[in-house]
Amino acid sequence: MKLLVYLFLSFCLTSTVWSRPQSSTAPFEEESSQESVTLTQEEDRIVVKFGDELFTQYIFKGYEKPILYPVMAPGEVAITRHYPMEKGKAGEATDHPHQKSIFFAHGNINGHNFWNLGGGTIVIDKVVSTQQSESRGFITSTHLWKTAENETLLKDETTLTFRQQGNTRSIEYQVKLIASGQDLNFVDDKLSKEGTMAIRTHPALRLVHKDKRKKAAGRAINSEGTTGKAIWGEKAKWVLYQGPIEDQNYAIAMFDHPKNLRHPTTWHARHYGLVAANPFGISHFLKEESGAGDYTLKEGDSLTLRYLFVFTQGEVSPEDVEARFSEWTEKE
Repeated sequence: MKLLVYLFLSFCLTSTVWSRPQSSTAPFEEESSQESVTLTQEEDRIVVKFGDELFTQYIFKGYEKPILYPVMAPGEVAITRHYPMEKGKAGEATDHPHQKSIFFAHGNINGHNFWNLGGGTIVIDKVVSTQQSESRGFITSTHLWKTAENETLLKDETTLTFRQQGNTRSIEYQVKLIASGQDLNFVDDKLSKEGTMAIRTHPALRLVHKDKRKKAAGRAINSEGTTGKAIWGEKAKWVLYQGPIEDQNYAIAMFDHPKNLRHPTTWHARHYGLVAANPFGISHFLKEESGAGDYTLKEGDSLTLRYLFVFTQGEVSPEDVEARFSEWTEKE
């Protein structure tokens, strides 16, 4: 009881940092917001703004998979890595060019790799709809997952929800994977650790500096209280990365929904800035027997996965994040 009271008071005291979210599947409701959201569709992308400030772009052509880039925190600060979309930015490493800002992909589905370059591709089928109110924007689209031989392996339906309240912005990412033509086997092998819902953070949030002679300023903690590099592979409801960017603290929290497969998920959360929720690579993350994370989606069935990203200007505590997780899920 004391813990519940403490968490409640912590949330009340920090409400200027973490604003109450609404489920993207709930009826369209109006919320208070500093700036209204606008969605502008172009040939290869949809631009998301709050007032005159760019939040992000859903880019669905030009890369091997759809991405959200750039992602701008309140204060007009980019909070994900620019490389490889933009090169030569100060302080940025040039490793892992497939890790593009925010993306959804996986390393082994029926033996096909959609995570790394040179494997399968995820291409736009159509933008189904865009919707906006004073405070929220929605994009629903469908994609085809094609093998290197150009065979369509599966289809997905993706819904993105964008919000801003105060000094916090958020993206809810919901993906429905559809086995429309055959069984889909998510094979738990060395490639299966490469996935699935991912963000490559700003280099200032790294836990280890790319120049090993220097100390990194980034910090990380998960819902189980584990900190730093040790969060890799652990099961957790959420992870929090934060650190100073341009002399101001910024935080990224990423949440796994309780209705997701194998919640709380295991995390492919690396010290160099990759943060990925991955429910399939169980043998690799938890050191269990080979194939422990195998999962088969039968032809005609679907699997829906939901994640929430929250971006905040200011210091964030684990109690803030736990309260936000509860608020996100309490209406289910």
